[in-house]
Amino acid sequence: MKIVKKIDGFSPQVPNCSVTIGNFDGCHLGHQHLVKKAVSQAKQVRSESVAITFSPNPKQFFSKQPAVNLFNERQKSKVLASLGLDYLIIQPFDIPFSKVSHHSFFNKIRRFNTKFLAIGQNFRFGYQRLGDHHYLKSQCAKHGIQLALIQPIDFDNEPISSTRIRKLLQVQGDVTMAKNLLGRPYTITGTIVKGNQLGHQLGFPTANLGQIDQLIPKSGVYCGTTTIQVDNTIIKNRAVFNIGVRPTLEQNDPQLAVEAHLIDFQDGPVLYNKNAEFHFLYRMRDEQKFPSLDTLKAQIKKDINQSKRLLASLD
Repeated sequence: MKIVKKIDGFSPQVPNCSVTIGNFDGCHLGHQHLVKKAVSQAKQVRSESVAITFSPNPKQFFSKQPAVNLFNERQKSKVLASLGLDYLIIQPFDIPFSKVSHHSFFNKIRRFNTKFLAIGQNFRFGYQRLGDHHYLKSQCAKHGIQLALIQPIDFDNEPISSTRIRKLLQVQGDVTMAKNLLGRPYTITGTIVKGNQLGHQLGFPTANLGQIDQLIPKSGVYCGTTTIQVDNTIIKNRAVFNIGVRPTLEQNDPQLAVEAHLIDFQDGPVLYNKNAEFHFLYRMRDEQKFPSLDTLKAQIKKDINQSKRLLASLD
C-alpha cells in the first residue's frame, strides 16, 4: 500500500479508482466492511482501491480537545494495508481544508476518475457538513459513479462505532468486548522506558511503556500479549498488564504507569528503548491498595496464575 499525504497530490496509475472515505479510528469491523467493499470492487474491474482519511479527526479539530484516539497514524496505516488497499490518502485537516465546500470535495474525488464510492450511511463532508448521502446519490448518478451506502454493523443489538469502543475501554475497561468489535485485540504502542525498578524489587520486573499517543484503557490489571522488536528479532510474550498509579508503592507523587510483567521473559534491560505493542485480551480486576508488600506480592502471583489460565488457549 502506498501512502499519499494530500488528496491533491494523488495521481492514480490506472484509468479508474474504487474509493472509500472515513476516519477509520480503530478500523473496527464496520470500517473493515467499508474498506473491503472498495478493495473487492477494485479487483473485480481491475482498478485501484483508495481510502481517504483525515489527520487530525475533524471532530477533534473543531472541538479543540486533546486527541483520544484508538489508533495512532502508524497503526491505522498498518491495519488498512492488511486489508489489501492500494493507496491510503491522509489528508491534513486544517483551517483551509475545513472551508472546502462539499462540491469542491466531491470534484477532488471525481478527479481520480472514480467509478465506485463506498461510504457509511451517516457520512457528512464539506464546509458546514453540507455533503451527505442524498447529495452523493444525485452526483454519483449524474457522473456515472456506482455508490455503495453501507449501514452500520450491529453487535449485541447496538451499532459498532469508534465512540462505543472508546467508552468500553475508558469507562469499563472491557477489552474483551472491544476485541469483539475491533476484530482483534485492542493494542497500544510505544517505547519501553526505564522505570523506578519497584517491580524488580518485588521480584516481578515489569516493562514500562512510554511515548503513548492513543487511548489508554481504564486503570486496572489485565492480561494479554506483547510484541517487542529487539534489533532484527520480534519477541512475543504472555503478559500481565497494570495500568494505574501503583497506590501500594507510590505514596508521594503517583504517576499513571502502563507496565507489563512478561511471564516468560526475564532479560528486561535488553528491551529499553525498543518499540513495543501491548495487546489487551482480558480485564482481571481493578487496581487496589494493599495493606502490605507481602499481600501485594501474593496478589501478583495470583494474577500471573490467572493470566496463564486465561491465555492457555493461545499456546
